[in-house]
Amino acid sequence: QGNYKLSKLLEGAYREAVPNQFQKDFIDIDKRVNLLYSALMGQVLTVFPIPGDENNKWISYLDAHTVNDPEIEKIKKVLPFYMQSLAESTQSKDYKLPDSLLEGLKKYQHTYGKSIIPHDDKVEAEILYNKYDIFKKLFSWYLYAGLAMFLFTIIKIFNSRKGIIVTVKVFHVIIGLLFALHTVGLIARWYISGHAPWSNAYESVIYVAWATMFFGLAFGRKSELTVASTAFVASMILMVAHWNWTDPAIGNLVPVLDSYWLMIHVAVIVGSYGPFALAMILGCVAMILMLFTNKDNKLKMELNIKELTYINELSLTVGLVMLTIGNFLGGQWANESWGR
Repeated sequence: QGNYKLSKLLEGAYREAVPNQFQKDFIDIDKRVNLLYSALMGQVLTVFPIPGDENNKWISYLDAHTVNDPEIEKIKKVLPFYMQSLAESTQSKDYKLPDSLLEGLKKYQHTYGKSIIPHDDKVEAEILYNKYDIFKKLFSWYLYAGLAMFLFTIIKIFNSRKGIIVTVKVFHVIIGLLFALHTVGLIARWYISGHAPWSNAYESVIYVAWATMFFGLAFGRKSELTVASTAFVASMILMVAHWNWTDPAIGNLVPVLDSYWLMIHVAVIVGSYGPFALAMILGCVAMILMLFTNKDNKLKMELNIKELTYINELSLTVGLVMLTIGNFLGGQWANESWGR
C-alpha cells in the first residue's frame, strides 16, 4: 500500500522525551533505512565536485541536474553509464569499460576537488587500518596474554622455577609488544583523521585503554601482577569500545571542537581514567591475594600485597593530579570558545 511499516512505532518513539531501549533501536533502524534509501536514490553519493566553488562543494547525481555547468553536464552522464556497464561486466567478467569510466570520474574529481581529496598515502593507510581492525583484535590478545601471565605469576609466587620465571617474562614482553601495536593504531587514526584520536566515544574508550596500559607498564615495570592485571582491564575497556552504542568510523571533527586547548584538556582528563582503572584492578587483585593468604604463604603474599598497594597509591595520586589539571585546562578551553 506504499505505507512505511515502521511509522506507527516511530511516532511513539519520537514522542517520548526519554525513549526506552526498544524505541532507541527502532529510531536507529529508521536512520539506517533512510540512509540506504537515500543512497539507492543517489541523494547521498556526492561524487561530483562543482568546478570553481569557493566552498569546495560536492553534489550527488540528482543534484547535478540542478547545476548549470558544462563540466557537470558532461560528467554526470558517466555514473548511470558506469552502473549499467558494471552490471553487464558481472556477467561477462570483463571490467575494462567500467574501470575506464571510473578512472575518468577519478580524474574529474582530482581536477576540480583536489584541495579536499585525501592524499593517496592516507587512503592507503585507512584501507590497511580497516582491513586489520587492530583494536578489535587487541581485546582478545590483551585478554589471553593478561590471564596467562596472571596465572603463571601466581604459580611463581609458590614455585620459582626457572621455566616459570622465563614464561612470565615472555608474556611481559608480549604485552609490551601489544601496547606498541595499540600505540601504532592510535597514531594511524590520528594520521588518517587529521585530529587527535579522542574526539568521540569510541576513540575516548580506546584511548582510556591505552592510558591504562601505559601507566600499568610504567608503574609496574618490575611487578608482573600489575602488568598482567592491567592487560586484563585494558581488554575489558576495549570490549566496551566495540559494543553497539559506539561507532568506530573515522569522521570529521566538528568545528567547535577544533581547538588545541580542547585536545590537551581531553587528553589529560580522559587519560586520568587510566591510572584510576589501574588502581581499581590492583585493589581487586590485592583483596584476592588477601583471601588466599595463610600461615604457609603469608610472607610472600604480604610482600606482593604491599607492592600492589604502593603502586595503587601512586596510580591514585597521578590520576587525581591529572584530573585536576584537566579540569583547569577545560576552563581555559571554555573561556577561549565562549568567554568574553
